[in-house]
Amino acid sequence: MIKDGVLERAVGGGRKPLRVAVLGAGNVGREVVFGLLSGWEGPTFDLVGVAVRDMGKAQAAGMPVELLTDAPAHLVADDIDVVVELMGGEEPARTLIAGALGAGVAVVTANKLVIARHGAALEAEARRTDTPLRFEAAVMGGTPVLRLLAEDLAGTRVLGSRGIVNGTTNYILGEMATRGIAYADALAEAQAAGYAEADPATDVEGGDAADKLVILARLAFGVWLDRDSIATRVPDGQPGITGVTADDLAEATKHGYSIRLLAVAQRAENGSIEAGVAATAVDVLAPISAIVGARNRVDIHTDRLGWISLEGP
Repeated sequence: MIKDGVLERAVGGGRKPLRVAVLGAGNVGREVVFGLLSGWEGPTFDLVGVAVRDMGKAQAAGMPVELLTDAPAHLVADDIDVVVELMGGEEPARTLIAGALGAGVAVVTANKLVIARHGAALEAEARRTDTPLRFEAAVMGGTPVLRLLAEDLAGTRVLGSRGIVNGTTNYILGEMATRGIAYADALAEAQAAGYAEADPATDVEGGDAADKLVILARLAFGVWLDRDSIATRVPDGQPGITGVTADDLAEATKHGYSIRLLAVAQRAENGSIEAGVAATAVDVLAPISAIVGARNRVDIHTDRLGWISLEGP
């Protein structure tokens, strides 16, 4: 979804059924496939193919063998109405998304990394072919923060935003603060609970939040920020939450603060956009301090409506 009208027309343009190809069958992709097969309410979907890395594993999960392929490029064709990209990672996802848009095939993706790093080029390709590119699920899952910025707040000027956009780090910090446990122990529990990956670096070092901040800024301010220019640490500090200790959290609590990993972007006086991600002390009376567990919250500051907040998974 792009704020200035690239994606105004509805996916599929009213045609039924919509021919859909799904790229990726991990946890999210698998649920999307089963949802399409079970007949979600709304437009009629014709699921024509599912690209997977492991054919045997996908079959064992109950996916129809006739839909499966390990050659995703074969599914990106002009006889498809919508490609749903859920592979994750940078490549081949970026190439496949670009190829679909170039062929005039609408794309729906939750791939924050690709959109954050290649969004400008993909947006340009979507404009060139007048093809929808939608990525609402890349930030806060199903919570419609991008739609809010693109549509509902289109008549306002966004002055800034701040938020918790990575549930994994919020869970870890919460467990450390409430139970006094060490960072390593809280991280291990987050991994056991499925909140953190086996390699948690993208989450705990702030990279995931920075990717999401780029996307939020595009919808809020109308510009693509350089992802590599977004700091994920305070000066002389460690990235993300990796330098936060149980003692830090206890000391913050003693003085009326909590510590949260915040993604912040705001307009500077010279018109530029200042953006960064860092572990930040927050007044415990501030609503954002009340966000617990693996949940998210974004506060948006506008010229006409003041502050608007969304909370969700």
